[in-house]
Amino acid sequence: MPPVRFRLLPALLLVAAAGGLVAVGATSGSGEGERAAPAGRSETARAARPAPRTAKPTPARRRGPSPKGRLSLLRVITGELSPKSVVASQRGLVFAQNMIYRHTISVYDRRFRLVRTIPDTVDLARLGPPGASGVVRGGPVEAAFSPDGSTAYVSNYSMYGPGYGRPGDDVCSPGSGIDPSFVYRIDVRRLRIDRAIKVGSVPKFLAVTPDDRYVLVSNWCTYDLSVVSVARGRELRRIPLGAYPRGIAVGPGGRYAYVAVMGSRDVARIDLRDLSVGWLRGIGSAP
Repeated sequence: MPPVRFRLLPALLLVAAAGGLVAVGATSGSGEGERAAPAGRSETARAARPAPRTAKPTPARRRGPSPKGRLSLLRVITGELSPKSVVASQRGLVFAQNMIYRHTISVYDRRFRLVRTIPDTVDLARLGPPGASGVVRGGPVEAAFSPDGSTAYVSNYSMYGPGYGRPGDDVCSPGSGIDPSFVYRIDVRRLRIDRAIKVGSVPKFLAVTPDDRYVLVSNWCTYDLSVVSVARGRELRRIPLGAYPRGIAVGPGGRYAYVAVMGSRDVARIDLRDLSVGWLRGIGSAP
């Protein structure tokens, strides 16, 4: 039998770097394997034995990731970039959030071409909640996509403009008086902001639940988690968590969300059926 050969398809990573993006390709090693003849039987003896009429070709075994895999630099993307984060839609687009350094979101396609630069300026009277007004700028930090990739949600470190005079800080508390901020909802087909959703102060990480019911937003300075209704396009509830909540992961079944509370040693577990809170205690310092 000839050697059974396999090859992993290349993958692509885009990594935020100072002044640009680095495109990194992930490829396998040689990945060649061979099935040996059973002990005590030669290739000649095996070939001489007639094959049963019912014999079918044995399919090649599926292989997992190769331990010989390596990363290689494909491209360095430069331009009007200061990316705080880079997030892929899994459908051909990559969003780079340029925070307060550029006040933009840069959108690239699979060929590393700049598709659109989305400014973070919004008219709250048109896109914000009832009673909001003023043309303001944000500071894009992180992004998360809906399960079907049709919508992106982007957190803003602070808001800048009329009525906003207490911008965010990395060292803060609910008593600091820092202005509340907004999450932008972006129509991915048009690459335009179509809603500004009010959340807590200095929103950081976001996650969309697998059923596309909630957007979860960790608010760094108000020490809580905003639960945003996708259907209503507004915040439903704030869940207190303690100092400096940040990273969020939603389990694949969609029942629980986990939030790292960086000012503690704990991870909060949110039951998404009733939004109750449990805890994984003593995970380690500053998760």
